[in-house]
Amino acid sequence: MSQSKHREAIVAYQDALRVVPGHGGALGRVQRAQAALIEALLAEARVELDAGRWAQALDRCAEARAVPVELDDVLAVRSIDKAVAEIGRVAQDRIAVLVARGHYVAAVELADRLADAWGGVLAATEHAAELRVRASLHHATLA
Repeated sequence: MSQSKHREAIVAYQDALRVVPGHGGALGRVQRAQAALIEALLAEARVELDAGRWAQALDRCAEARAVPVELDDVLAVRSIDKAVAEIGRVAQDRIAVLVARGHYVAAVELADRLADAWGGVLAATEHAAELRVRASLHHATLA
């Protein structure tokens, strides 16, 4: 099933829950559709990573993280964290290469997407901010 079909299923089952709150069948189907959407997004992230499209891979991870899941759905959260960690390691290496080559704009852009994929984790956000400062200093020396 495609992303759009998973999203449509989630909306339909949530609509059913608004009509009959607590409906066990609809609740279970919402959770399964959410889990399927997360897996589809993470599969797309891996395809993007394999193609060398790091930013797009991180975008898919950020989308997966934005899918609402029940607090007890530990497997979905772990699956997202694992994919972000895997793709994040590759992205960090790419960021280092970009910085070494003086390509700060691309490095900052990728660092921002990594922070988004991590859900705004402070360390990733601070790293992106630090790169912005380094980029400003670098560009100031060129002017």
